Amino acid sequence: MLQSIRDPHLDAAKNSIMLSDAHKENLEASMSHLAQALDMIKTTTVSTRNISTTQTHGGRGQELLSKGLEDPEH
Repeated sequence: MLQSIRDPHLDAAKNSIMLSDAHKENLEASMSHLAQALDMIKTTTVSTRNISTTQTHGGRGQELLSKGLEDPEH
């Protein structure tokens, strides 16, 4: 079963299951360990998106909205 899990983020969890006699003999304990590892990965994973700025400095759309006008192109 562990061989079919190929996500490198789960390598540590897989190794700890293989080294633990309690996990090797208990499928439920192994599944619980993997589930906890997945939960931890979800909460600690940082977005890798490269967003340079969130400032629009007004821009055309912002300027039209502030004047109460609609964009004539749309």
